[in-house]
Amino acid sequence: MLRATSALLPSSGSVPLAPPSERAALWAAQAAQEIEHNFLCNVTKLPNEPADHPAASHISDLLLPPGTHLLLYGTSHIRSVRSVLVSVARYFDRDVTTELVSQSDDCDKNSSTPPPPMPAFHCACLSKARVPCTATESANEYYATCGLIETPCDSADLVIDTISSGSSSITTIANHAQYQLATNAHVLDSLLSARNFTHGYYWPPHWPAYFDSQCEKVQHGVPPDPTKVGDRVEHFCDLTDDACVAQSPLLRTIKRHVPNVGVKGGLALRRQDANAWWIPDARLSRGTGVDRVEARYHNDKLIARRRAAEYNVHACDVICAQQGHRPSRHGKVSCEPAEGTVLAWEVLRSAGLVECPSGWKGCDDLDSVKGSREPWRQRATVRRPEPYGATQDSQDGTPGAP
Repeated sequence: MLRATSALLPSSGSVPLAPPSERAALWAAQAAQEIEHNFLCNVTKLPNEPADHPAASHISDLLLPPGTHLLLYGTSHIRSVRSVLVSVARYFDRDVTTELVSQSDDCDKNSSTPPPPMPAFHCACLSKARVPCTATESANEYYATCGLIETPCDSADLVIDTISSGSSSITTIANHAQYQLATNAHVLDSLLSARNFTHGYYWPPHWPAYFDSQCEKVQHGVPPDPTKVGDRVEHFCDLTDDACVAQSPLLRTIKRHVPNVGVKGGLALRRQDANAWWIPDARLSRGTGVDRVEARYHNDKLIARRRAAEYNVHACDVICAQQGHRPSRHGKVSCEPAEGTVLAWEVLRSAGLVECPSGWKGCDDLDSVKGSREPWRQRATVRRPEPYGATQDSQDGTPGAP
């Protein structure tokens, strides 16, 4: 497999002339400098075998067609998808303007009005200039860290990316209480009615208890307990089932405003327990196309270390390996697309924007994958925590057994 090497290369301002497979590696080297650090992964060495997925070799598939206005809605995994799509657009020299609209107020989840606009000062994440934050900007509570060297960068829970002077756009709503609690469906309705969407992808948002735990963290410094809130304990009804849609006010609201909403496949194609220590490579290699890509480096010791740190559940958009025998924070690295890039492609497929190549035998049948947080595959036999707050109001769908 062709791989690009980078010492944190500056953007060239034009698309490198290279065959499709090499473009993927060149893009990965650029993405390692600019996307959120949560979605980047170090490995001791890059896999020997190539990834069997079109997203890993034809990243031009990840460019939105002109006239596409995409809604991405869900948890932090949706941020990962957005990071890939925006980074690819910039790699192909598309002009991208990012508007950081608002941040969730987790302690005011019953608010009937949209949150106030973001503060005026922000540093540039995913900007071609890649200008580091100033000391004042670094004090802003609305920043993440981007790139392998973890430079402070912008962050928001409602983001609008306008591509090529309005030719296409991506609106991302992730972990935003004011737009993702069922009681605030009317606020979401007002937001969506002001824009003309052509496509969308819906991933069930977190339960109310998740936002409560985030408020507790803000007010008292107590971090959320992943055995009580979040991905490990939340379960949802099958979003391809009309009965499920009927009891999902947020999804119903989105369907009123977005003509093509994907709920099949997408993020559900990755095992929710893929980062768990008990999942062997052999099991992943027999799973979906996403699983097979991840299985190539699942047991790398640096990936295992990442899993151990606070049970990191995010997919790797890009994996990178340090060159040479002496690790250096600013040394040269080689990178390639990883399972997060594949998930972004599958989200576009779910939304009806890409199709599996006719000759590719690894294409997953989306009708065999539940449109919920639970993948169709059998999990390892483990003791699962009881759903948190079993009597709480269901958050867009009915919590329950998978």
